[in-house]
Amino acid sequence: MFFLTADRHFKEIITGSKTSLVFRLLGVATGYLQILVVTRLFSLEAMGVFALGLSIMLILSSFGSLGMQNAQVRFVAESVASGAYSRIERIYRKVLSLTVPASLFLTAMFFALGPVIAQKVFVSPGLELTLIPAAICILPNVLLRIHTESLRGLKHIGWYAFFANVSTTSLTILLRLAASTFSRAERAPMLAYLCAIFLSAVFSYVIWRKSISRLPADMVRKSVPFPENYRHLISVSLPMLVTTTILLMFGWVDTILLGILSTKHEVGMYYVAYKTSMLSIIILTTVNSVSAPTFAALFTQGKLHRLKEVVRKNTRLVLATSMPILLLLVIFPSPVLRMFGTELNAGSTALVILVLGHTVNILCGPVGHLLNMTGNQKAFLYAATAGIVANFLLDILLIPRFGIEGAAAASAIGIVIMNISSVISAKINLDIWTIYFPTISRK
Repeated sequence: MFFLTADRHFKEIITGSKTSLVFRLLGVATGYLQILVVTRLFSLEAMGVFALGLSIMLILSSFGSLGMQNAQVRFVAESVASGAYSRIERIYRKVLSLTVPASLFLTAMFFALGPVIAQKVFVSPGLELTLIPAAICILPNVLLRIHTESLRGLKHIGWYAFFANVSTTSLTILLRLAASTFSRAERAPMLAYLCAIFLSAVFSYVIWRKSISRLPADMVRKSVPFPENYRHLISVSLPMLVTTTILLMFGWVDTILLGILSTKHEVGMYYVAYKTSMLSIIILTTVNSVSAPTFAALFTQGKLHRLKEVVRKNTRLVLATSMPILLLLVIFPSPVLRMFGTELNAGSTALVILVLGHTVNILCGPVGHLLNMTGNQKAFLYAATAGIVANFLLDILLIPRFGIEGAAAASAIGIVIMNISSVISAKINLDIWTIYFPTISRK
């Protein structure tokens, strides 16, 4: 392990990853407990209804954030790296002045179109009772994500990991357990989620204000221009907006199209299989969440050789530690899914297909974060666009014939296309191979 920890920057990533991993594991535990509560206390159909409402809300929240949540990681990290601390507060205020009106507009639009979406798109009139609380979730979800990612930019990994993984799901479970004693209606899970995300948003704001109040006075160490005008903020955030939306759609476009082309029962089954497949990339997402500020700082400081070394070690670490989880999910998919109910055994093939797609994601390393944090967000956007277009077209082709297995295959192929394209872009633009094969990684 010495060859990994001898590098100060990588040691910082490992230290932060330990904290993040603890909260992410808690988040995984509460996330699967959440699924268990809905499927056991309500029904698989209720799980499907919740998944549909959540998917639409998250995609609209992505538009409401205007990509600022991811851009904040870069803005905050580069400000800290250069000692321009006062810039953080100024940019934060401008981010809110853009995202709050956008989120409110989308909420109003969702309210107005909710009945039409329920009746005409999903042919499920009762679904509008779930879409209304989902619409109200948009603004608090956007604020929660902006504060969470801003804390990550400050390298407050503990609070970042708590808000990103634990706060909303744990509160949702408590509220759903309470709600189940009064109502077993399909809309009850979404109402509980609404209350939980509102409370999380308020708490994250309090922590963010305390964090920036403790920052020192400006200590600019080098003359690097930091534009703060709206044009610059939008030029950085818009490519990230599209990319973030596309990445969200990798998880939710299958769910939405299954809701249109199939039944709520299959939507619920696929949602459980998809969420279970995400176990395979828990180490990847944990390490990447800590790595992003380090990538931005090293790139800002011009330490490209050190950046290359950190990326290479990142990929090796994630691959080695993820292998046991990958093997478990591929070899024993049915026993894992049966923990949520015997009827979910039918989703085992879809689970294996999804895990194979995530395996390629792991092999390709932190390529998306690397491109976003080094000014190459447009390159990642193009790669992600190619992947989601393939995913969408294959969903249309495969879901009517193969159901959830077709949706899983479409998602896996889309992930592979996005990651391979991103690896090629990183090599061309940064001369860095993020993919790990012994013969390549030595170069």
